[in-house]
Amino acid sequence: MSGRKISKKEVVRLVKKYKKSGEKKNSISAWFSLANMQEIVKLIGDLTDSATGKTGDGVRVYFSRYPNNVSDPEKKDKNTVVFVPTYSLNGGSTHHDYISAEEVKKLSEEIGDPDTESEAVILRSVAEEEGDLGFNHAELCPSHCDGGTVGGA
Repeated sequence: MSGRKISKKEVVRLVKKYKKSGEKKNSISAWFSLANMQEIVKLIGDLTDSATGKTGDGVRVYFSRYPNNVSDPEKKDKNTVVFVPTYSLNGGSTHHDYISAEEVKKLSEEIGDPDTESEAVILRSVAEEEGDLGFNHAELCPSHCDGGTVGGA
């Protein structure tokens, strides 16, 4: 089993260690609504394909950072997370990202330097793609920190 419940003390311990890294002006949390989480679960379930033997089985969370030219200035150069659905083949125990290594290589070459690629071009290409294969755009703290207490660790 990869995930498990943890105690409040362990939550505070892990956040305190993260904050100790020294990035004082960066994101310390990302908030997603219950509706967002339900959408993520639906996204995973919708990716099951009996013809290929692929079964949506979970999500991999990638730590990431917004580029310098993001349209929302509050997000510029801030840490975030990206959820990428995973699948197993015919009930196997390996969790494969739905974005293949070949796709990652091709897209990475197209993007080039993430701080110079136009966000409008990226967003236009998202609208043209078939199917959504990731999830992002949380409310980040700092700026949206109301109610967030663990970040004080």
